[in-house]
Amino acid sequence: MPRFQAPKPPRHNEAESAKASLEKSNSDPDVLASAIRGDVSSLVSQSSFPNQLTVDSAQIGTADIAKDVEEYRTQMEELSLSGNPAHAVDLEYRSHSMATGRGRIITVLLRFLPITEPISKYEGFLTSLNQSGIRPYPISQNDAHEIFVDRLSEFIATRVDSGVGSSPPSTFVETNRIGETVLYAKGYFLSTGTVFGTSTPAIASIPSGRYSFGILNSKGQQQFENAVWSIPTQSAIRLNLS
Repeated sequence: MPRFQAPKPPRHNEAESAKASLEKSNSDPDVLASAIRGDVSSLVSQSSFPNQLTVDSAQIGTADIAKDVEEYRTQMEELSLSGNPAHAVDLEYRSHSMATGRGRIITVLLRFLPITEPISKYEGFLTSLNQSGIRPYPISQNDAHEIFVDRLSEFIATRVDSGVGSSPPSTFVETNRIGETVLYAKGYFLSTGTVFGTSTPAIASIPSGRYSFGILNSKGQQQFENAVWSIPTQSAIRLNLS
């Protein structure tokens, strides 16, 4: 089973600064994400992604991630063969304690699987995102890989940092109207979404990580909030979508 190894012990006066960095990585998922990025990139490039990882002595399940990595590879091959570019969107990142307000901007790769669907369905997904105020734009294959690895490293680090194991607490999502279908998508591979629940609030337990949330609006169109949240959160997520 792959294990993300800690760096070799530093020498002389580098020891204290390295110790501080390692201690911080245990409490700061962004620092941990940077530390494991090289390992994540290598794993993404291998023929199969493991169903379990050990990071900072914490063992986490990654079977859900392994499926996404396989589909990411297939998607990039299909796009290359069809001559179509990958697409990405810019979203706000909101940490565990940030239910509202503006966060830093991150770039997320779009997912359009299943591959068996015609490319027109992918184009329809791009159109629906545009209508909801999220502007997808084309990117190169190399940029797609770098973006995917960056966001996946952060997702894994958030899962390690949560420390909730296989039983995460429930997440609450509030919307503007009662009875709306709430969707969620992983924050490293934004898709057309999986049903989360019915508002308001929608309540469900999903594995810790970073996710986007949206709704099916009154016209049956998917709308996503322009944000990615760390799950679990300390307060309810509020979607201001119509």
